[in-house]
Amino acid sequence: MKGNNDKMRTTLVQLLQKGTITLPVALFTQYKRLGLRETEVLLLTQLLIFQEKEKIAAPTFQELSQRMNLTIQEIADMVAKLSKDGWVGIGSKGEKGYDLSLIYKRLVSMLEEEDEEIVQVDSNEHYQSLFHLIEQEFGRPLSPNECEYIIKWLDEDFYPEDLIEAALREAVYCDKLSIRYMDRILIEWERHQIHTVEQAIEFSKRFRQPEVPAKPKRSTSEFTFYNWLEG
Repeated sequence: MKGNNDKMRTTLVQLLQKGTITLPVALFTQYKRLGLRETEVLLLTQLLIFQEKEKIAAPTFQELSQRMNLTIQEIADMVAKLSKDGWVGIGSKGEKGYDLSLIYKRLVSMLEEEDEEIVQVDSNEHYQSLFHLIEQEFGRPLSPNECEYIIKWLDEDFYPEDLIEAALREAVYCDKLSIRYMDRILIEWERHQIHTVEQAIEFSKRFRQPEVPAKPKRSTSEFTFYNWLEG
């Protein structure tokens, strides 16, 4: 009995000594999203093993069938489908064998799409937060044209969000609840190289107008009165 156990252990060690292969985790965790079936993932894995571990660039359908619970015809059909879907290249670049670099290119494309989706979601939340704040102060919903102004401030003019909020507080303090008025404030600040809230506060103080009756301060207001439309 002991001799059989030793022999089995030796066999297992020999199998493990044949080595391992590194496979992309995303292929196994994201295959459903990528439109792959389990058998297709297994076939891609076998192709990678043949190439990277056994140095066989073009395993035959029969060799692949012997390792999988699929007929030669099923293997042939699946390889054709994977080639059509852009997962493997057949005889590409004038070389014999399968071009499996396409697997990694598809996975990279998926990851890039994920990053774009995350950025888009964050960006939308970014817009919505600012839209909501301005609507609260204006006491009404924003028009599509007004929303375009805000998007332009962020995406084209690259105004910091806190500076846009500062322009909103200035507009509220001046009782000029208008996107156009806020735009004039931001343009004027940009013209005077004002890029921070602190600079905006100091700039506003220079245009204090004592003759204008003081308005009750709101929790969101830190600025003095200045008619940004008239300059």
